[in-house]
Amino acid sequence: MRFYICAPTTILSILLAIKPETRGAIIALLFFYNIFLLLLYERIFFVVLNVLLSIVFITSSVYHLDKFHEHYVKSDVKFIGKMLVDSKPKLIDDNVFFVGKLENKLKVNVRVKKCYCEELSYGEYIYTEGVIKPISSTKNFAGFSNETYLIDNHFIGSLVTNKITKLEHSKSYFYKLNAFRNRLIELYSSYSDHITVGFMLALVVGDRDTLSDEIQILFQKFGLVHLIAISGMQVHILTFGLYKLFIRCGITKERTQVFLLILQPIICILTGMSSSVIRSTFTTGLYLFTKISKLKFLNIDILAISFVILLLFEPLNLLDIGFQLSYVNSLALLLSIKFLNGKDYFKTIFNSSIICQLVSFPILINNFNGFSLLSIPLNLICIPLINILIFPISLFLIVCLPIVSNYYSYKILLVPSDNILKKLMSILSNLDKYNIELLFPTINLMLIIIETMLIVLIFYYFEQGEKLKYKIVSYLTIIVLFGHIFQPYLDSKYSITMLDVGQGDCILIKTSYNRETIVVDTGGNFLAKNSKFMVNSIIIPTLKSHGVSQIDYLIITHGDFDHAGNVNEVLKQVKVKNILFGLKKSLTSLEKGVINFAKQNKIKIHSINQLHKLKLANGLIEFLTPYSDTLEGNSSSITFILSCYNYKFLFTGDLENEGEEWLLKNYNFPEIDVLKVSHHGSKGATSDKFLQEIRPKLSLISVGKNNLYKHPHKEVLRRLESINSNVYRTDLSGAIKLVISEKSVTILTARP
Repeated sequence: MRFYICAPTTILSILLAIKPETRGAIIALLFFYNIFLLLLYERIFFVVLNVLLSIVFITSSVYHLDKFHEHYVKSDVKFIGKMLVDSKPKLIDDNVFFVGKLENKLKVNVRVKKCYCEELSYGEYIYTEGVIKPISSTKNFAGFSNETYLIDNHFIGSLVTNKITKLEHSKSYFYKLNAFRNRLIELYSSYSDHITVGFMLALVVGDRDTLSDEIQILFQKFGLVHLIAISGMQVHILTFGLYKLFIRCGITKERTQVFLLILQPIICILTGMSSSVIRSTFTTGLYLFTKISKLKFLNIDILAISFVILLLFEPLNLLDIGFQLSYVNSLALLLSIKFLNGKDYFKTIFNSSIICQLVSFPILINNFNGFSLLSIPLNLICIPLINILIFPISLFLIVCLPIVSNYYSYKILLVPSDNILKKLMSILSNLDKYNIELLFPTINLMLIIIETMLIVLIFYYFEQGEKLKYKIVSYLTIIVLFGHIFQPYLDSKYSITMLDVGQGDCILIKTSYNRETIVVDTGGNFLAKNSKFMVNSIIIPTLKSHGVSQIDYLIITHGDFDHAGNVNEVLKQVKVKNILFGLKKSLTSLEKGVINFAKQNKIKIHSINQLHKLKLANGLIEFLTPYSDTLEGNSSSITFILSCYNYKFLFTGDLENEGEEWLLKNYNFPEIDVLKVSHHGSKGATSDKFLQEIRPKLSLISVGKNNLYKHPHKEVLRRLESINSNVYRTDLSGAIKLVISEKSVTILTARP
């Protein structure tokens, strides 16, 4: 039975249900795929099977989405009832945070004051009452989507409670095993000053919290992040090692296979249940089952069966990058098994790495828009190092570390491994200075499909031994990839992207032919870890998706944290040539820190009273900021007009009524096409008088969903409505992008 023919039908059927905007194209693909099967096998059975499979997966996908949307909280809802503590409770300041699983299997983020609850533990049932509030989610064109994450993980809201009553612990073996895993993590965290322990917890139990942010960012830059997470390969190494051990101990092959089959779900839970681990343990379990039951299946069929079954229970896994990479890499290695078979281990590792890099390339550039040239050589070095040395040491340590004395654990077990890993990190840190990352801007899905098809043809012609065709397709692939890289340098359009950074401001302006990149403010979060997360998951991915490797001008409109809180993190990770500040009596501590950092790193600093205009490719920025040191705070925000082609865009920072009055007295405003509404739509700004003067056709508001300040205020929305200005808001539309050509302004939003 050719079960692998079901995989394309499964993928297309799920996409048909969850991507309605591409419904026509997907139906056409399903139709042609079934015609292809009919012509290939000349059996109607395969077509009927695929039609039935489509119905099953469309129904399953719609059910999962409807269940989520039915219960998703859009306004405050009172909750009284029972729930399960579904994560390890964390104490931050005087609040306890954890994930609560409701009786309908959906989840809520729970926050409770420590003084109002006894000590809670994972896997415990509780009775509580409180208010489930909508979760503030962000949605951008690139990078991490909080909204997608919430849907994929079945979160419906955030519960705030002051009353919790403990009931009983779950008797489920799943929660007992997970509780044991949490105790292991807690035990080994006491050794967290050793770099080896961070790698050990990541590689053996799938927990990366002990690894520093610097290590994780460095591995991510070089495309090595998969090496600091337990992978399918490590699960296979562990299973194969146990198989050899039991056989050596005299246990029969049949009993060993049964024991390992029972062990697979236990391994899956104890190692953190990542996508690659679930794929690996489930596929291994199916393989062992076929051996025990004497069923004859091709390995590719076993992989296809696991793929179909896992998606049947959780269709949204299809959108998970880890899930995609795990199956694509496994399929490529299975199809290349004859080529990879050989006695030379290091040659096999080299070839395997090249194959995995090639087949995962379209997924990586579609999701991360970048590829480090050092990724392939570093993977060739680090994969054997991690799998042959660090992973076995980690397995040994997790068993022996609590048993041996501190002296022996320090001198014999940890120190040699620490030295190796510290040396590796030192090499990576030094190489970071020379890292060249190729950026692949987001264009359209069709280009990714063409690149994928070309890579498939490379494999096909190589396997067939057709050298001429192999070379032609390889050169053609290189040409297409370079065309992808250089596309922004051929584009005459301007683009303005208002990022969805919650309650804050961050705007990217990209000029014609990628000549200049201007970033206006960076957003901000009072928690340093959240600031790093926002920069790494929203700002940098947005820059990469536009093919931007450096910022020519970083404009800090004023020193409020929601506008400039992420500046230092941006400066650490992105090359910035010039920083622009406004004129004011005194600088905030945040602005002083930014200036000191810029001086240390030889970044040019400009005050806008020295730089009245900024010439751009096919455009001009004219600064209108009050050149008066009598205005302070929000009213001293840098304000400027961007003129490109025949359009004018007014950016106002957090300018309030006092600053607006000053500008009206000192400038004759032209009619504005697009206004960046000041101060997130606060009623203390964007006055009737100011609007009557500029009369914007389109108004953009950067504002956090369900924010505490109730921005934008109804009064401001009424004022904008009175001049017939079309309003777009990030809390409703997600990120907003304007594409400006000589003839038109096209509006795109991250939320349809």
